[in-house]
Amino acid sequence: MTEAPENLVLVHLRRLEEKVDKLTKNQVELHQAVTTNLQYTQRLGVRMGELRDDLEVMLKAETMGASLSWRRELEGRLDALESELRKI
Repeated sequence: MTEAPENLVLVHLRRLEEKVDKLTKNQVELHQAVTTNLQYTQRLGVRMGELRDDLEVMLKAETMGASLSWRRELEGRLDALESELRKI
């Protein structure tokens, strides 16, 4: 038994409609995935900027602390040398 040509056309149209629906769903999912990825990338960029700033502050604090410690040590040694020289 063969189907009438109109029925075959309807069958093919339904198949095409199903494929278009699947493609539309895939496109929506892809758009959502790309949007999510973009948002994640933007948050990551912001966080990296914050981390850079945090690291900069931390390094400055460490450097200043070490510099102050060395300065105090040198001043102490110079004071001791001055005291020794005054005794002479």
